[in-house]
Amino acid sequence: MNIIENNQFNIGYICSTLQCLNGNADKIAIISFALNGSVKEYTYKDCDLYSNKIANALSNLGFVEGDVFFTFLVGGHFIRHALS
Repeated sequence: MNIIENNQFNIGYICSTLQCLNGNADKIAIISFALNGSVKEYTYKDCDLYSNKIANALSNLGFVEGDVFFTFLVGGHFIRHALS
C-alpha cells in the first residue's frame, strides 16, 4: 500500500495502518464523547481493524473502486466517501 495512489493521499493508510507500522498501534487515536456522558477511546489498531471491516463489508455489498457513498452522522452531519 502506498501513501499516494492515483495522485491522491491514501488517508486511510496514513491515519491507521501506517501509524500501527510506526509503533503507535496501542496509542489513542480517537476519543468519543457520547451525549449520555460515556467516553470511548479507540487506538490506531482499533481504527485499522474497523476500517478494514468496513471496507470488506462494502466490498461484499458490491461496492467497487470509483463508487461514491455517504456516511450520515448524528446531528445531520455527513461525510462523502469515494472508493479508490
